[in-house]
Amino acid sequence: MTAIASHRGGALLWPENSRIAFENTARLAVQQVEFDIHPSRDGRLVVIHDATLDRAGMAARSVITSFQLDTVAEAFALLRPHSAVWLLAPTVLRDIGGIATAIGLARTRHVPMLGLHHTVLNAGAVAACREADIGIGGWACNAIAAMSAMFALGVDVFTTDRPDLAIALRADHLSRKEGKPDE
Repeated sequence: MTAIASHRGGALLWPENSRIAFENTARLAVQQVEFDIHPSRDGRLVVIHDATLDRAGMAARSVITSFQLDTVAEAFALLRPHSAVWLLAPTVLRDIGGIATAIGLARTRHVPMLGLHHTVLNAGAVAACREADIGIGGWACNAIAAMSAMFALGVDVFTTDRPDLAIALRADHLSRKEGKPDE
């Protein structure tokens, strides 16, 4: 099943990265919540709304994402989170030579998953990642067409600012997949 990640707690529904966004998104049937972290002056990573990242077992339940391969690889090695995703902007994917190179770099750095912008994520990229045993996800999936494409491709996860809409679309996708008529 394709997982849904609520981008910054549902940024088009509530103030992003806010306590209210995370409390509300926790009530939704999403599998992940994406949010931003930044290093503090003392070198620690913090979320804007949270004073520390020291709460029991959070790293083991977290997924680290970054557009910088070195950052995501180092964080994954140091923090040992549940997973890590190297996000690739379309221009970066093009500049490095495509999905095969991205997979090779991720494998070399022990990063278990790639995240592609929904406009460049296609069946070929999904197949290449599956063959290489690399996870694949999409990001910036806020329109119905983009979300529907993620479900059709069977990606592992996608981020969206509209988790409420994604949940409804997933239910529709699952009912169609099971051959049930729309209600």
